[in-house]
Order: sequence, then structure tokens, then C-alpha cells
Amino acid sequence: GAAGTFWLYTALNIAFVGITFWLIPETKNVTLEHIERKLMAGEKLRNIGV
Repeated sequence: GAAGTFWLYTALNIAFVGITFWLIPETKNVTLEHIERKLMAGEKLRNIGV
């Protein structure tokens, strides 16, 4: 029923928040040029903000 739909929505949101924190790199205080250089060099996405 409707309750199951909302529980599924809740579970998916929790899963996607976790996936987002795991996959999206931290780029605070990193210039766009630095990020672009690392991407062009073939750096893994998790390491572009380091």
C-alpha cells in the first residue's frame, strides 16, 4: 500500500545519500584548473580533490 511506497522512498533516499558521499569527491579549496588537470591525466574521480 501507500506505507510501503513511502518506506521504499525512504530506503532509496538513504542509499543514495550514502552513494553520494562515497562517490562525490571533496573539492573544497581546489581550483577548477587543478581538477581539470587531474581528470585529463586519468586520475580516479575519488582522488581529484586531493
